[in-house]
Amino acid sequence: MYNDKIEYLKRAIKRTYKRYIGERTDSNATLIDVLKFFNISIDESRIKDYKISKIDYNTPSIEVIDTKDSTLFAAKYTSNADLLNYSGGEVKFIKLSSINEKRRIDSLFYIENETPIIEKMTFTSGNYDLVFEREMPNSVGAFSCDGINFVVRYLQNLEYDGCNVQQQLLTKIFTNKYSNEELASTFEQEYTYGPNNFIIKNDSQDKYSFISNGNVIYGINEFEQVDICHYLNGICFENSNVDVSRYLPYHIKSDDQIFNVDNATSIIIFRGGTDDVIHHNFTISKIKSLDNAENKQSYDIYLNYEAIRWEHFNDENGMPQYKKVVVARKNFKYSKIENGNVTSSEIKLIIDDLDMEFKDNIFIQLVINELRTFANKIDIQKGIMQENLDPLSPKLFINKSFDEIFALISSNKDDYFKLAAEQFNNLTNSSSLKEKGQIKVLK
Repeated sequence: MYNDKIEYLKRAIKRTYKRYIGERTDSNATLIDVLKFFNISIDESRIKDYKISKIDYNTPSIEVIDTKDSTLFAAKYTSNADLLNYSGGEVKFIKLSSINEKRRIDSLFYIENETPIIEKMTFTSGNYDLVFEREMPNSVGAFSCDGINFVVRYLQNLEYDGCNVQQQLLTKIFTNKYSNEELASTFEQEYTYGPNNFIIKNDSQDKYSFISNGNVIYGINEFEQVDICHYLNGICFENSNVDVSRYLPYHIKSDDQIFNVDNATSIIIFRGGTDDVIHHNFTISKIKSLDNAENKQSYDIYLNYEAIRWEHFNDENGMPQYKKVVVARKNFKYSKIENGNVTSSEIKLIIDDLDMEFKDNIFIQLVINELRTFANKIDIQKGIMQENLDPLSPKLFINKSFDEIFALISSNKDDYFKLAAEQFNNLTNSSSLKEKGQIKVLK
C-alpha cells in the first residue's frame, strides 16, 4: 500500500516542482505547493526569501534555505523513525529538520499527515544542550505512546573513545492520558544520567509518580548518595486496589508478602542500604477490618521497620560463618484519622513520630523526605495544596506551541541553562553540599 502511494507522490512532486520552475506549463504551481509535500511551513508574506537548494525525486527529499535568517529546512521520506528509536519496514514517514544558529527543530510525520508524531527543539550553549520534546499518541515500533508526552532534557556533548557522544544529565517527563475527553491519568518522572554513561557518576536518582483514577502512586526506581545511601527503592500506593505490577520500581516484586495482606487499602514500601552496610526494610499498610461488636468497618495503620547487618565470624573450628544482627526495629499500630485510603494527615502524623524516634537514622530520614513528597502529592491532587512548578517542568510546556517555547527560552537562554545545571548539580553532588554544611551526615 505504502509503495504505491510513494510512487504516486514521487510523480506528483516532480510534476509540481517542474510547474513551479516553469519547465511544465500545463498548470501553475507555487513554492508553497512544492513544500506541502514535505510539511515545510514558511512565512508566506516573504516567500521570495526562500530558495530550494536541492531536491530529489527518487527518495523524495528537499533542502530549502531561508536567506533572511539562514534557516535550513531539510526533509526526506524515510522508513527510519530514529526520533522514536525505530527503523525498518515501508517508507511511511517524513523526517523534517529546521536549523539555524538559535535552535534546531526535528520532526517526524506520517506521510500526508500534517500533525507531527514527535517534534524536538534543541538549544545549545557551549558543550550543553537543552531539549524540549513532544510526542503525540502513536503506535510506532515496540514503544507506542497512548498519551501526549512531553520531555525536557539537559545533555552534555563530549568526546568519548574517539567518538562524539551525548551524555544525558537530567530528564523530566510528563504524560497526559485522556479518555472520553476527560483526563484519565498522568505520569511524571525525573531522573539523572541515562542508560549510557560516558562520565563518572556521582549521586543519582530516578523518581516517578502516577495519578490514576484520582489516586496518587509514587515510586523510586533509584536513589543513591555517595557515603550516605547505596540504594533506595520505594513505592507508595494511596489506593492499592490496582494492578500493582504495572507501577512497581526496580527490585520490588508483586509477589512481595505485603501485597497479599487482606483488605489493605493503602501500601507503602521502602528498601535501602546505607553506607554502614545496614539493610533496611520499611512498610506501612492501612487495613480495613470489620468490628464484629458494632458490625461496622474500622481502619488501622501498621508500620513495620527492621534494619539488619550481617556479621561474619569464624566458628570454633575456624570455619567462616555469618549471622543476622538486628540493629533497629519498630512495629507500631496507628489509629486512623479518616476511613478509606491513607491520608496526608495520617502520613504527616507518622513522619512526626519517626522523626522523634530516629533522628540519627540515615535511612529513616531519607524515608521521611519521600513520605513528605508523597503526602504533598496527595494534597496537590485533592486541591488542598497548590503545586509550585519549576521553570523547567514539562507541565509548563506540554500545551505550548514550539513558537511559544522558542520565544520563552530564546529570550532567557542563559538563565534556563544555568537553572538546568544547578538542578543537576543539586541532585548529583550531595558530598559537596555536605562539605558546605547543607546536609547533615547521619549515623
